Amino acid sequence: MIRGIVLAGLLSFTISTQANDVDNALKDQVVQALDALEADHPEWSYTRTQHKKEETIVERYDSSRTLNEQWQLISVDGKTPTAERLKEYQENRAEARKKAEEKKAKKQEKGKTGRMVDRDSLKLLDENDHEWIFSFKPEMGKDGEDFEKALQGRLHLNKKDQYISHLNMENTASISPVMSVTIKVMKVDIEFALLDDNAVMPVRMHNLVQGKALFFKTLDEETQESFSDFSKVIPLATP
Repeated sequence: MIRGIVLAGLLSFTISTQANDVDNALKDQVVQALDALEADHPEWSYTRTQHKKEETIVERYDSSRTLNEQWQLISVDGKTPTAERLKEYQENRAEARKKAEEKKAKKQEKGKTGRMVDRDSLKLLDENDHEWIFSFKPEMGKDGEDFEKALQGRLHLNKKDQYISHLNMENTASISPVMSVTIKVMKVDIEFALLDDNAVMPVRMHNLVQGKALFFKTLDEETQESFSDFSKVIPLATP
């Protein structure tokens, strides 16, 4: 579901310099939990609320509907969207479906949350009665080398239910992905919940990017998303 979690940010943290190597048994538990983040759960419907600087958008994903109607725009800044806005929304959704199908055809998986973690880089930072906390190096694919060098990550593994409850990333150095663009701050913070049938779904996301473009234009993009009203339905097999 939420597969476009690429680069953005986390709440500030400092990685311990005394991280420990992960033994094989514990690493296997983390890998299984990361695999669970990659699983698709088309049977779950939910409401997504996006808070941006310019507006707040509420949408509903209903897997019992046909593919063209699964996403519905509910409100914009607390008001019923206009016909023009609804038309624009559905056009954007159609384009997003097209791109998703193209990626699927090419078997591109780098956008999946579990694939953003370099599993060989896992280090145990800390633990308490409820969870283990690990550091990791993000993995962004062949087009994300600049980000990989500058980002550091941390994830929390719930001891009782063996799922990743929290994952975040933050840059430790400036990033210049293209000419004349410098990213000073990049953060992503994601919280997950364990639903019925061991489905692991995001419930909160925070993304932040700050920097400069073309030497004078300020980049300052922040988005907060929450996911609620989960319900399990039987999805339709045909569009």
